Amino acid sequence: MEMLMVRKDFICKHLIFLVVSCIISQPFFAQQGKKIKNSDSLIAKIDIQKGFHGDTISLKLNNYKILNRVVATSHAILENTGINIEIYYLGTRKVKARFMGKTKKLKLSLNNTLIEVRGNTNHLNFPIDLSKGKFIGISMAKSKAFEFVQSKRRFFYD
Repeated sequence: MEMLMVRKDFICKHLIFLVVSCIISQPFFAQQGKKIKNSDSLIAKIDIQKGFHGDTISLKLNNYKILNRVVATSHAILENTGINIEIYYLGTRKVKARFMGKTKKLKLSLNNTLIEVRGNTNHLNFPIDLSKGKFIGISMAKSKAFEFVQSKRRFFYD
């Protein structure tokens, strides 16, 4: 009889834990299918990638200067400079850009945003199209021309 009481108590505790877990996680899973963004939502990430060898670059999002004459050098094996810009949603036409230990609040909509990159000898504008993905890579070709790639998958550097 005592064994039956212990087993009932054990089952009851686990059942309560399961029900509470489902209730707590339900709003999280309900939002996964929606396009609701909160202030912690990463909406774009720009990585300065391969091909840079002590090159000085500047980067703007529309007219907002993000990087100003930063020296970029790509790691030979990783093919990445370690320079990246993360953009988070703050509200309608409001975003927060985090880069190189700094944070800057911007008034812009990423659907109508142009990335402008300037190098030692070149300059290029690239329109952001979030339907192509939120991960943007900027590399430099051997010809010293900028190359842009947009992906729905995060870039991995081995």
